[in-house]
Amino acid sequence: MITSIEQNEIMDAFNKLIPQLKIILEDDTIFGINNTEYCLKLVNDTNIPMKGKTGDKLSPGSGSYRAIHEKKVINAVVPKEVYGVPIKTIAIPISDNKGKIVGNIAIAKSLKKQEEIFELSKNLSEALNQITFAIGNISSGIQESGKSSENILNNMNHANDRTRDTDSVLEFIRNVANQTNLLGLNAAIEASRAGDAGRGFSVVAQEIRKLSSSSSQSIKKIENVIKEIQKSVATVTDDVDKVNENFQEQAAALEEITAAINEINQTAKVLEKIAVKF
Repeated sequence: MITSIEQNEIMDAFNKLIPQLKIILEDDTIFGINNTEYCLKLVNDTNIPMKGKTGDKLSPGSGSYRAIHEKKVINAVVPKEVYGVPIKTIAIPISDNKGKIVGNIAIAKSLKKQEEIFELSKNLSEALNQITFAIGNISSGIQESGKSSENILNNMNHANDRTRDTDSVLEFIRNVANQTNLLGLNAAIEASRAGDAGRGFSVVAQEIRKLSSSSSQSIKKIENVIKEIQKSVATVTDDVDKVNENFQEQAAALEEITAAINEINQTAKVLEKIAVKF
């Protein structure tokens, strides 16, 4: 049985490389060199509270013990509950020049950073999903508002067209009033020619002319009101049209935001997968 590291070329080389490996693998890495029964060297400059130390007997069930007795590389993850942080261990069996297993070299590295990355990625992914869902609801609401706005715009345009139709009606009434006035004027002339016999007809002629005058004034008032309505409808139509354009721009902007969030979400999922692989 090997009693010193120098007795095996691989163990000795690994021992000499430990300072460089500490730099390469960064902090929170533990190195161990063992023979088939005991720990020949344990380098633990981390805050991981592992109980083992140089000279301790290998614990049955440990990665190093299994690597020697199962004669294969043991790659395992020690859960967080054991040492306070999750640890990944790799134990590699070492043979002599005759192929006999004489011990193993082992590395244990903290997965705390990977766990933090995993949690952050997971939380980020969940938050982004919630934001995407909320934006989806807002976008749906904007689209519905846009449809309502479009319906209002169509109705306003229809109302505007209907108010224009009143122009022909007013023109017809205006012609009737003019004809009525002309009729009243002719009636007055004929009543004057008839003398006393046409006095009663003269009263009718005056009433007809009054009706014509009253109709003309009413037509002017109606025409002014309709023009105001047309003006108001045109203003509302323009405003609704602008609102509709704003809805479309906002919907497009939300689609761009959703696309960007989806890209970030995909990145978060990739980070999550990478953290799991460590």
